[in-house]
Amino acid sequence: MALVFTSPRAPAALLCPPAGRSLPVFAIGAVTAAAARAAGFTRIAGDGAGLRGRLTALVAAFTRGPVLVAQGYDVAGDLPAELAALGVAAEVRTVYEAVPVGSLSAEAIDALADPAACLPLWSARSAALLADAVAGLRVRARIACISAAAARPVAHLAPAIATVPSTAGVLAAAGLLCDDGAVPAEPGPSG
Repeated sequence: MALVFTSPRAPAALLCPPAGRSLPVFAIGAVTAAAARAAGFTRIAGDGAGLRGRLTALVAAFTRGPVLVAQGYDVAGDLPAELAALGVAAEVRTVYEAVPVGSLSAEAIDALADPAACLPLWSARSAALLADAVAGLRVRARIACISAAAARPVAHLAPAIATVPSTAGVLAAAGLLCDDGAVPAEPGPSG
């Protein structure tokens, strides 16, 4: 038995007895691996294997299963199917759900209007939720997206796209946006 974490939220959200914390853990990305360590997991295999494709190959090289994939309610792709294609038996456990807020707070609206602010977007779902939430608002904050798929819903806000779909990639894209000193073009009201 091994565990697969697809998000930094998953390790803390998985209800796991102390004995389970010594199972081998595979994590997508160094941040997720660090979250697993912080949650008390002691055997991080591959130490944050990075991209999903590398993770599936690493898991397949290590075990034929079973593996427990601990993930959020809304996910991109089908990791268990990808693992099954490599001969690894996998079971999914949904351990958290990101629930959108009803409306943006005044502080959030002010931050989005600030050209010095930078907002990272980690998924196409969060980008679509943001696009809906800012319809009609003046958005001057800079946007950095993890992937082209995440950038599509907010394309009208001229987001930067990470060159590598990882935490480091998003932070590098955000850093480039914030370091260039340029003020974003006036996009006008969104929507």
